[in-house]
Amino acid sequence: MAITTGEILTFVNGVLNREETDIDTQLRLVVDDLADLHVLEGLDGTQSLTSTSWHLVYPTDCLDTEEAIISVQLKDSSGIYGPLLKVWPGGWRDHVEYSEGNPSRSVPACYAINERKIYLDPRPASDYTATIHYYRRHGTSLTTLDFTDDWKRCVLFGAALEVACKYGLPNAVNLWGGRYEREKEKRRILMR
Repeated sequence: MAITTGEILTFVNGVLNREETDIDTQLRLVVDDLADLHVLEGLDGTQSLTSTSWHLVYPTDCLDTEEAIISVQLKDSSGIYGPLLKVWPGGWRDHVEYSEGNPSRSVPACYAINERKIYLDPRPASDYTATIHYYRRHGTSLTTLDFTDDWKRCVLFGAALEVACKYGLPNAVNLWGGRYEREKEKRRILMR
């Protein structure tokens, strides 16, 4: 569920008794802070995988880290989804060593990541469509923010905090700063 800038402005103006019309700078600070927690999720179900290819590419808006990939699942040509693929336990180097000596083709069960590519093992023996669930890089537009409903309060409280900081409102900074940090901590605990 998305949160619009209008909703955020309404909340901030209501709780701080302000008449703000532009909070882009303050909102960018909140989005940058929350992006460090990897909370913008994305889903890419459009990549095709053939028996001649054995890797997928990161979606264009995916964060660059290996931890950005939440899950990978394949659907066969008859439309049946397989189980979520497991991360190769030894990482990329162990995967390369193993796959060089074992070029078998079958139903992929694991994956390893290297340079924004997701390498499958074993290599596919037939065609699949891949669904990749991942953490997105936040965009430049602040008109609509694609945070889940769980993060809505966090975004609202963070925006109130940043506007209170802008105007030097110490009581509001303490109130909304505390609420923002508690809400972030709740979300972090639930993400584990």
